[in-house]
Amino acid sequence: VQSGSFVPSLGALCLECFYGGVGVLDFLNPLASVQRLLLQQQVEKDLASRLKMYRKRDPDGVASGVCMAAVDSETGDLQGFVDVSLTLYDENSNRFDVGKGPGTKAFEGGTLRRPYLANLCVAPRHQRKGIARRLISAVEDRVVKFAREGDNNGGDASEPSSADGGGAAG
Repeated sequence: VQSGSFVPSLGALCLECFYGGVGVLDFLNPLASVQRLLLQQQVEKDLASRLKMYRKRDPDGVASGVCMAAVDSETGDLQGFVDVSLTLYDENSNRFDVGKGPGTKAFEGGTLRRPYLANLCVAPRHQRKGIARRLISAVEDRVVKFAREGDNNGGDASEPSSADGGGAAG
């Protein structure tokens, strides 16, 4: 991810999961193709920005998020991914302050950093195989580990982790 090589694949998967695949009759509407291209560029830009933020650490060495991917160990096929950030959470209003973005460290006035799941995507051809469950389980394991160790950094948060048939790994 540091090289940006995963961003197009993550973006395409995100687009497929949230907006559907390209249909047989899509060629009849050239404007739809342009709109899809623009949307994919925006999704990739957003993902690249998130991953760049996740590589940064605060002065205490805390990463601001992680992207974990499920990749078929035999084919290298991207099956799914989850994008989780440590985002500001206001305990007084019980709301995430997503607008301030992940990674800001603020503990005054009831504001904490809490895990915020931004994307959970599984390719349609790989759905109903437990991949999302394994990704969420890996995220839960990572969050519990951070809380137990008081570490919150979780290694290199910019590299997708593999989660093949044996389960997600962080």
